[in-house]
Amino acid sequence: MLGKHFALLGSTGTGKSTSAALIMHRICDVAPEGHIVMIDPHGEYSAAFKGYGELFNVDNLAMPYWLMNFEEHCEVLLTSTGADRQTDADILAKCLLLARSKNRVAEGIAKLTVDSPIPYTLTDLSQAISNEMGLLNKATDTAPYMRLKTKIDELKQDPRYSFMFSGMLVADSMSGFISKIFRLPAKGKPISIVDVSGVPSDITSVVVAVLSRLVFDYAIWSRNELQRPVLLICEEAHRYVPSDKTGNGQAVRKILERIAKEGRKYGVSLGLITQRPS
Repeated sequence: MLGKHFALLGSTGTGKSTSAALIMHRICDVAPEGHIVMIDPHGEYSAAFKGYGELFNVDNLAMPYWLMNFEEHCEVLLTSTGADRQTDADILAKCLLLARSKNRVAEGIAKLTVDSPIPYTLTDLSQAISNEMGLLNKATDTAPYMRLKTKIDELKQDPRYSFMFSGMLVADSMSGFISKIFRLPAKGKPISIVDVSGVPSDITSVVVAVLSRLVFDYAIWSRNELQRPVLLICEEAHRYVPSDKTGNGQAVRKILERIAKEGRKYGVSLGLITQRPS
C-alpha cells in the first residue's frame, strides 16, 4: 500500500479519522521501527497513539525558524502585496543572506544561498535591515525596511509564535530536529503526531511546508545511506493546501505536489485525508 500514495476521501462524519487511525495502528504493529509523520490540524490523534509514538504540539515542537527556505520566509515576513511585495522580497533576500553568513558554519560553504539551512539570529536579521536602511540616500524609501522590521518584532513578541520564533532555538541542530520529528531511531515508537491546532492560522501552511520539505529533502540527501522510508500523512489537507496556483500558501502546495510526483523514487509516501478530493 505504501509503495504508492494513498488518500482517504469523504465528507464530515463518514469516518475518515477512524479509518486513518486504524490503518496507522496496523502499520505501527507491523513496522515498529518505521517512520511516520502525521500533520494533525485538530489535535484529534494524540489520544489514539499515546504508546505508539511522540506527540508534538506548540509546547514541545521547538521548530527552528531558520529551517525555512526563502519562499517560506516571504510567506511569513512579507505583509505587502503587488509591486511592493517584490521590493520587500529583494531587501529580505539580501539581509537574510547577510544574517546567515554571520554563522561560523557558513564560513566553510562556498555557495551560501538564502535557502541554506544555516542558523541565524533574528537580531542579526533586524540589524542587517537597519544597516541597509542606513545606506539609503533619501529617508522616503524606508517604508519597505520598516515593514520588515515591524513584522520581525511582532513575531518575536507575540507568544503564539514562540514555538518557532523564541530565539532560544539557534542552538538547535538540524540533525537533532530531524531525528526527533522523523523518529530516527524509532525505538518502537514509529509515529510522530504533529498537532498544529495551536499554531496561528496565518503560519499553519508554512509550518506544514517546512515539515513536508524536510521529509523530501531528507530522503534526497540520504540517498547513499540505508534507505529509511518515511510516510507523510496530511489530515484535513484542504485546510492548509490551497486549491489554486495563486494566493497564499503556495510553498506547501509546491512541496506536496513534488512529493506526489517524485516522492516514491526516494522512499517518501504521501497519505492525504481530505473532504475536497480535487
